[in-house]
Amino acid sequence: MLILATFLACGDIEGDAPGECTDGADNDANGVFDCNDPGCAASPDCAEDDPKDSDEPKDSDEPRDSDEPKDSDEPKDSDEPVDGEYVASHGGTMRLVEAQTFTMGCTSGQELCEDDESPTFEVTLTYDIWVGETEVTQDEWVALFGTNPSRFDGCGGDCPVEQVSWNEVAAWTNTLSAAEGLDACYTCAGDGCEPAMPASACDGYRMPTEAEWEAAARCGEDKPYVGGSDMDDVAWCANADADDKITRPVKGKSPNACGLYDMSGNASELVASWYSLYTSAAQTDWEGDASGTFKTLRGGNYESSAQDCRTSNRHTAGPTTTNRNSGFRLARTRL
Repeated sequence: MLILATFLACGDIEGDAPGECTDGADNDANGVFDCNDPGCAASPDCAEDDPKDSDEPKDSDEPRDSDEPKDSDEPKDSDEPVDGEYVASHGGTMRLVEAQTFTMGCTSGQELCEDDESPTFEVTLTYDIWVGETEVTQDEWVALFGTNPSRFDGCGGDCPVEQVSWNEVAAWTNTLSAAEGLDACYTCAGDGCEPAMPASACDGYRMPTEAEWEAAARCGEDKPYVGGSDMDDVAWCANADADDKITRPVKGKSPNACGLYDMSGNASELVASWYSLYTSAAQTDWEGDASGTFKTLRGGNYESSAQDCRTSNRHTAGPTTTNRNSGFRLARTRL
């Protein structure tokens, strides 16, 4: 019996007979069953029909995260809304006016031009600006300075502030800039103010330069009035309501293509530039003369004639002068 057992243990090899590698028996009595036994290594019964892991697509063969759009590749949140406007801390909306080249002065779309609107000349603004959607209102002025200087204070808090001088406006804009941690665009001493730096370099609030004002008013168009050809649609001017010569709440008429209201009428608007005569030479980032006697006023007002409410019309005001029909609009360089 011992000889027979030895013969079976040594002579029989798992897989010698068909089906041994899958019958669940230890046919060679070596303690290893079926396909796990070395004798079954070559058996067709133990061949792998499925593709091996190495033949299957690996994670490394599939599109990697690095090939897919990453968060860093997508538009990032900005401090400035992508739709071209934001609300400043004083509550007013600022609208984007992009860098551009335009013709300034008495262009073909203007009528009854005055002498100081010619010659026309080309102006290039190399930077974007934010421009106030409306004239600064009485409520917005009072929120920073505490008192209301307006002649028409009974008009309401949404009416443009008026009877403010150029120097007072410069000081007010500096206060707004300080509230937002921005540059002061003016240096003020006593009752006088002057620009602290070029307008294009200041990230704080200020008055627009005359060129910026006209670029924003035209907004790529050449209409006789800011926003249209019918004065009554876009401007509070004397000829529109001859019996009611007062300021009105802002945004009461249609805006221009940039979404800006009341640039042809309601209150005339102080701008940063000294008043000077035009020349035909092309200008880049034009701010006007470095000094002068009068500041420039742009846009008509509730007392203006139709001629004075035109887009290209110009007026003047001394730096300390206040007038019941004059206010201002904010600007800010987009840096």
